Amino acid sequence: MPEWLRPRLTYDISWKQLLSAAFGNERRHSLPVHKFNRHWTCGLSVRTLFDAILSELALPEGTPFVCTGINILGMWNIIRAHGLEPIVIDIDPETLLPAPGVLTQACADSGARHCLIAHLYGAYSELSELNALRNAGITVISDLAQAFDGMGSLSLDPHADITLFSFGPIKRKTALGGALAGFHSADMQKRVERRLSDYPSKSDFWFRRRALKYLIFKAFTFPYLFALIEASCSVFGGDFDALIGRSSRGFGDAGGAPRFRYQPPQRLLALLTERLSEPPTGQMRKDAVRSVLTDLPACLSPIGHAAQRHSHWVVPVMSDLDPEQYISNLRKLGFDATRGSTSLICLAPSQAPIAQRIIHSVVYVPHPINLSELDRRKLSERLVKVSAQLKEM
Repeated sequence: MPEWLRPRLTYDISWKQLLSAAFGNERRHSLPVHKFNRHWTCGLSVRTLFDAILSELALPEGTPFVCTGINILGMWNIIRAHGLEPIVIDIDPETLLPAPGVLTQACADSGARHCLIAHLYGAYSELSELNALRNAGITVISDLAQAFDGMGSLSLDPHADITLFSFGPIKRKTALGGALAGFHSADMQKRVERRLSDYPSKSDFWFRRRALKYLIFKAFTFPYLFALIEASCSVFGGDFDALIGRSSRGFGDAGGAPRFRYQPPQRLLALLTERLSEPPTGQMRKDAVRSVLTDLPACLSPIGHAAQRHSHWVVPVMSDLDPEQYISNLRKLGFDATRGSTSLICLAPSQAPIAQRIIHSVVYVPHPINLSELDRRKLSERLVKVSAQLKEM
């Protein structure tokens, strides 16, 4: 067992906020209603909102629905559950979005009038063709679940019909749940909000228990305790990677739509109000990530480095070497890494081979914002060391 193990997963929420969520008095909330030329509504999760949007669209069974090649399985399941036919398009590893013209062509070829564009790993770029798509009557839903870093983020993708933001447990500015949807159409916003208002509400006890759970999980991200968990899994035959992955999930994919067709409790909305008001920390994160990415060995390459904007939610790199072996060797040197710290998958490998290659070769390294300057230097050195070790094998 290493002396300590710097975790790849931490929670972007303070001890004070977790304690207040678990044990404090219920507070008032004040979420945006009309801001950045959008009409806003809140849901329990992005899946809750997306499902409600598709329910209101009420598209005929078999309707084509264009989506980018990487997203969480839950979004794919919702599209399928509504009887729609997903048309998956590939993405560029430098921008993590479709190449220019691909989205428009896919809609034209399939006859699709709706599309879902996922902005990945905290990267964001505006597609120049979005305005043209809207003018052609195609509804554009922009999934910005991973891109939030302060209230100004709500202005992203101004040409999309609907934007979605997530505040789940492992997201930036997490509220341990909750999501926002911004609509250009006030009518559509009202329809979705009416549907959401018919859902039962999660209880105050549910959220207190949730906050307590993540209070415990946060404690186990201390390097010595994290190393103890990893060592225990090795001794008792547990799957360390799966254990950490499960702990990060806001909602599993089992159980279907009833699992997330709820309203968020007031205590969650109060925490979300607080998180929305906090200043952005993008520059600090950018500087920290740059300190590691600028010294990557030749066998590793950053993903999404050409994006217009980056909140650096996670730090993914593509490995030319065996990702599993890379992760194993890096852990032995005191830095946790994984291929699956998020629930992202390639939705249709045969239709999106580049997206599949990204998922197959991605390695998530510990976020430098959570490391001291000394540990950042050590991480860079050990990435080089592991690369040399594997090349000699």
